[in-house]
Amino acid sequence: HIARALSQYLDSVMQHVCYLMAGSNVSFSDKIFIMNFIVDIIICNSLVL
Repeated sequence: HIARALSQYLDSVMQHVCYLMAGSNVSFSDKIFIMNFIVDIIICNSLVL
């Protein structure tokens, strides 16, 4: 159940990130920060699973 909730959360986060990445109002450093944040989440997620 936890894994399923995490994967659903990741899906929504990734959609949000794609939306942010497409926006030109997001600065490059913010995009890098967001990507690092996503990578951390994915690594933690894989460790939990």
